Amino acid sequence: MAGLIVALLVVCAGLVSAQEGGTPPAGLMSKLADTDFKTRQASQEALAEWGRTNLEAGISVFYATYREAEDPEVRARARALLRELVIFKQSGEGKGYLGIRMQAEELMLEGGRVRSVVRITDVMEGTPAQKAGLKAEDLIVGIDDLEVRREASLETFGEYVQSRKPRTDVTLHVLRNGKPTDVAVNLMRRPPDLEDRAFLWGGESYVPPAQDEVEEQEFREWLRQKRDQEKQAE
Repeated sequence: MAGLIVALLVVCAGLVSAQEGGTPPAGLMSKLADTDFKTRQASQEALAEWGRTNLEAGISVFYATYREAEDPEVRARARALLRELVIFKQSGEGKGYLGIRMQAEELMLEGGRVRSVVRITDVMEGTPAQKAGLKAEDLIVGIDDLEVRREASLETFGEYVQSRKPRTDVTLHVLRNGKPTDVAVNLMRRPPDLEDRAFLWGGESYVPPAQDEVEEQEFREWLRQKRDQEKQAE
């Protein structure tokens, strides 16, 4: 059985090499069927690293292995690799996402001057905002070269974030405890079913699904579309 799995993995890699011009480093695919757990795990990690720099070839290799391998663990590892690459590819598409709730305010400065700000009222777990260290009660006065203005400040700020591509770096200009600081944030892909009102105007009724749940749903949809394409091609 092990010999059959190795042969299958070699054939899958060979097909992709001919079609896509890329194949995993020698021996890595066959090691997914190794009897030693650490060897299997190390091979999967190395394949994931290769796949991120050979995206289309990796997706083809891992999809073929996931569909054809008889060993349940090999299929599970191939699925995990395929899911990671599909999500990685999709994460660079769509609109940018920060992951905060916010409200517009006016800050009174010395001399009676007023400055428009966006107050962060909540930072969503597992989002770019949390990873960058943004906190509730931080006051946003600008993002990149865009200054927060009184007119439609929330809409303008939200539209700017969404206009940036996922995995793009933006710099938020923040007042924290009265002191200015710049916070660099690497945006992620905006969840497709996110309700704009909940995040632009501080609504409390909508709780977005966990990121892992969103990714699994998107991956299953990708698999469904892939299989539909294959049926149409038959």
